[in-house]
Amino acid sequence: MTGTILLSSLKNGRIKKAALTKLEEDQITKIHQAIAIIQFKLEIPIIKRRPNFEMEERLVLEKTDYDNNKITVYGKTYPLTNTCFTTVDPQNPGQLLPEEEDVINKLLLSFQQSEKLKRHMSFLMQKVHYISLITVIYSSMAVFLLMKMEKWKLLKLKV
Repeated sequence: MTGTILLSSLKNGRIKKAALTKLEEDQITKIHQAIAIIQFKLEIPIIKRRPNFEMEERLVLEKTDYDNNKITVYGKTYPLTNTCFTTVDPQNPGQLLPEEEDVINKLLLSFQQSEKLKRHMSFLMQKVHYISLITVIYSSMAVFLLMKMEKWKLLKLKV
């Protein structure tokens, strides 16, 4: 075991740590790279559709030199190591492969059908509703107090 990456789990109220093997580290790295590539592909049309977001520097797949394994960000070129561009078409970097579309569709379905996630989102939305209501009340009170203070200052000046 390499010990560079630790996997933690909670068992009987205690954290149990286990070092990953080199094979496990490699598998996790490949999964991370695959998901990152999918993310970069999905970001391209969103960033292009909304230029007012000013996120053109996030178009990393379009800023990559695939022949030389380099990327240029904010005018500076960096070498890339451990690259995994076999799923990227340099001519159309935002194009998902059918297998990538399948992964995204399965993730989407999992999110849409997750009862636990629905409960959590419902809870958060209730909290957001209460927080926004409290914010409106406090803002109104602050405006009212400021107006009252201004009136008081004006009255004090007249006396």
